[in-house]
Amino acid sequence: MFQLNNYKPTKIYKIKKKKYIFDPIRKKLILLTPEEIVRQGFIQYLINDMGVPKDLLEVYVPMSYFNPTADGRADIIVYADKDNKRVPILVVECKSQKTPFIDPVYDYEEVLYSNTIVVTNGSDLFVETWDERTNSYLPLESLPDYLNLLSAYNFIYSKREPFNYRRLRFEDYTKEENLNFYKRHFHGITDLNLQTFIINLNELLWDDTVKIPYDEMYGIKLVEDIGVRYTKFGNAAGYDWTGDYRSIIVEDEKGSNQIISIAILEGYLIVAIDNDKYSHNSLQLYIQDFVQVHGDLMLINHNGRLTLGKSGMVKFEEIISFIEEKDSKLINQDRKVRLGLIDNSKQLNWEQEDVKEFFGRLIKYALVRDDFREYKRKQLKKEDENKLFRHAFTLYFF
Repeated sequence: MFQLNNYKPTKIYKIKKKKYIFDPIRKKLILLTPEEIVRQGFIQYLINDMGVPKDLLEVYVPMSYFNPTADGRADIIVYADKDNKRVPILVVECKSQKTPFIDPVYDYEEVLYSNTIVVTNGSDLFVETWDERTNSYLPLESLPDYLNLLSAYNFIYSKREPFNYRRLRFEDYTKEENLNFYKRHFHGITDLNLQTFIINLNELLWDDTVKIPYDEMYGIKLVEDIGVRYTKFGNAAGYDWTGDYRSIIVEDEKGSNQIISIAILEGYLIVAIDNDKYSHNSLQLYIQDFVQVHGDLMLINHNGRLTLGKSGMVKFEEIISFIEEKDSKLINQDRKVRLGLIDNSKQLNWEQEDVKEFFGRLIKYALVRDDFREYKRKQLKKEDENKLFRHAFTLYFF
């Protein structure tokens, strides 16, 4: 039987003095609320005690995914595999321990047809299943484990082997089938040196069987490597960059935790940031423009290009000066952001100093760019307020 005390969160993260918990299904930092404690505890209960495969769980799911006119979000949905499709077999509603058992779970069930429902507040567990003979819900003394849920509806359990990414061999990077596979990542880049560099970086990032071994990178504390997640991040132009990102939780210089996600998509090196305010691209570096080939060495610099929403592009010197004030070592003598010099003559690995230096600088640069965005927004807001004040003053006195 589920008891919340057995599943209290073991690791708490902080963002600007607020407490967060890491959701292993959504792979995001979620604000720690009484209801979220119950939800995350029940997720662990389903995985560890009830045998539910992690990839057959979804959390906080909009009902509009199933019916465009449906409202609300289900806290947890458990699925079964049937004919290569996912079929809901359990819907769970989680309440804080002080919330009464009045909930919309039956409304969700009318959309999902999962047949089994659960409501829990961490101490009490209410389970019902649909009975075809009586055409009504029947209470259960306890929640069946995953295998029994499957067998109740004649679903076959197929053992799910964990997916482990297998890296290409370095000598195979230039094989035609591999170059064709990576074609969409090149996005018009024809230089074979840059193509192999893109493959080398991607193979390093995609192989999350090897965890990033550092405690810190370029002064940024690395808290946890959470592996690869398929997700999307938007930019100022409204474009969504969707793909497989290698994500890590870091602690910035202010003591706040943020998720940094890195990918190479359509010829761009993307660095995205999740925090309490934003989930967005901080940097889009076009590899053909900002990676110089010197034999086997790849020199990566950036000009500081940054667009701030509707305000448009920021002057290069303004952002460069801001970065220089934050960390002068990031700026080279040509007034460019110096990110790294990587040896591309061999397969990249996390033990290489040039790799550690590059990713450390990349992460620091992305965080500083977000600091600049926050600084600039405050500056623009103040300017707008001053304009409004001057306008009101003119109308009143003249």
